[in-house]
Amino acid sequence: MSDKQANFFQRTKAMISYLFTGAYGSAGSVNRIFQSTGNFENVNPITGGYLANDLVFQALRVYLQKAKVPPLILSKIVNQKALVKFQQFNASTKNQEHQITALLARRKALNEVEDGDHSLLNLLNNPNDHQSQSQLFESLLGYYKLFGNGYLYGADSVDEGVNAGKYKKLYVLESQNVTPVYSGDWKSPIAYYQYSIDGNILRLHPDHVCHLKQWNPVDKINGLSPIVPGSKIISADNKNKVAQARSFDNGGRSKIISSGSENKDLQWSKDQQDLVNEKLDERAKGADNYNNIFAVNRPALVQALGDSAVDMQLLEAAKHNRSTIPVLFGVWPVLVGDMQGGTENNVQMAYKALVTNTVVPDLIYVADELRRFLLKPYKNMYLDFDTTIFPELQPDLKLMKEVFGSPLITVDENRNLFNFDNFENKKWGSAVLVNSTLEPIDNILSVPSDMASIDEQIKELTGGY
Repeated sequence: MSDKQANFFQRTKAMISYLFTGAYGSAGSVNRIFQSTGNFENVNPITGGYLANDLVFQALRVYLQKAKVPPLILSKIVNQKALVKFQQFNASTKNQEHQITALLARRKALNEVEDGDHSLLNLLNNPNDHQSQSQLFESLLGYYKLFGNGYLYGADSVDEGVNAGKYKKLYVLESQNVTPVYSGDWKSPIAYYQYSIDGNILRLHPDHVCHLKQWNPVDKINGLSPIVPGSKIISADNKNKVAQARSFDNGGRSKIISSGSENKDLQWSKDQQDLVNEKLDERAKGADNYNNIFAVNRPALVQALGDSAVDMQLLEAAKHNRSTIPVLFGVWPVLVGDMQGGTENNVQMAYKALVTNTVVPDLIYVADELRRFLLKPYKNMYLDFDTTIFPELQPDLKLMKEVFGSPLITVDENRNLFNFDNFENKKWGSAVLVNSTLEPIDNILSVPSDMASIDEQIKELTGGY
């Protein structure tokens, strides 16, 4: 066997092996990530998570309502050194001093492109025929958070000429229908992406797919969904809610009803038992018959089976789940209805934590991947999300003044703190602001040469005394 044949054999073997073990693919496929991360309950991210569990649904909605808001900004790089400084300080989302430094560095590093005819700007504002930019990224980030993988496909690219490599349309691929196929080469692991849609199986070239993935220690080509480490508690919560609903429908614990008599003449026949069961279904079960009272004209014995919902601690378990499941997605429980400690201040803190700890780091990562995916044909350009629109990231200027004092800054630098544009008149913008109530100490301590001595002034004021 030649080296070429051997290499082909190894690649084919690797791909078959990977496809056999499965990935997040079409319905019926075995999830490779669940197999390789331990003995977890197999919770499907959609049917067992987002559609079946209200806490997963709420947490993801709270996250997406924040994450989808910032628009993408296309800029031209004018100062590489300032850009490096901006990237370093921008990642420090919890430190307001660093955020101010990042904002000022960005102003020096980048000039925003406002030309409505720019091809990339038009693509970002109108990615395809049925989605806006906000809808596109809501879908992309939703799949990314739920599955640990998000896929953006660039379509109709030009192969030659000045527009080579520029996409005309952008589409989000449904993560549950995408299977990354291993190439057999760990240095370039993706052979192609297999996409199942409308009964067809497509092979997509890796260069046309922007693959977002959350870090996974056991799989080099698939991201790790939060559903995996949380599968046990999500499965338990789903079962808990079913148990509570059944308990409510049955009026509490399951029960056995009998005549309660040893007298054979008073014991129920088979037909009587069926009639009692039928009447119980009609008059005792269900929410409309909760705590319903009805009378019988014969002795009856009711015996409870098992424990009540309270005895089984289902309600306490539900509280624990509400405080745990949202955190899998970086959302504080108070934002999904956990009213324990749900003060206005705590809600504000929870939203700030969501933005600084989860949303902004995710958007920084997504922007980094988008730059690699979209900016190859564009020279000296930069792409990032405008996170300054988040009120949670607005600097506390009073605190900044306490930290930095009142430094001399230009008019434009002062406007930048409020995210205002620079003055078109550069002379106005470069003017240094001076606090008119302050005076140099030398002016206060110095005494003019023609001024009389302090003693003479005192004598004059006191009439010589």
